[in-house]
Amino acid sequence: MAGDRPLGTTIMAVIYIIVGILFVIVGILMATMAASLVAILVSLGAMNAMLNTGITMILGLIQPYLTIIGIVIIVGGILNFLGAIGIIALKPWGWIIAVICSIAYIAVIIGIIFLWYLFQDDTKTAFGKY
Repeated sequence: MAGDRPLGTTIMAVIYIIVGILFVIVGILMATMAASLVAILVSLGAMNAMLNTGITMILGLIQPYLTIIGIVIIVGGILNFLGAIGIIALKPWGWIIAVICSIAYIAVIIGIIFLWYLFQDDTKTAFGKY
């Protein structure tokens, strides 16, 4: 019947809320900590080995991109949270957001499959990792 929320959609909404909160936290940390990346590496002593390699210049170049990635992750978290609200309320736009978020999760699944493959014994042997 229309209007009755299936258990699966409730579970999906809870997962979207959890993922949304985690994305917002990680995004905020990434966006705010990007400016401190070089200072953190200096305090850990990692910069001593990097000073003559040009990596410090690269780190300076990637800081703005880390901030942008952090903002994108925050937007993804908000999108997950909005999708959860739409799913709970059984709104058509909640369904659309859930489809969009699910498509984005396909990349994660592919990455997990690649990691699994790379850690197989024959693959590690081919790369000389044994």
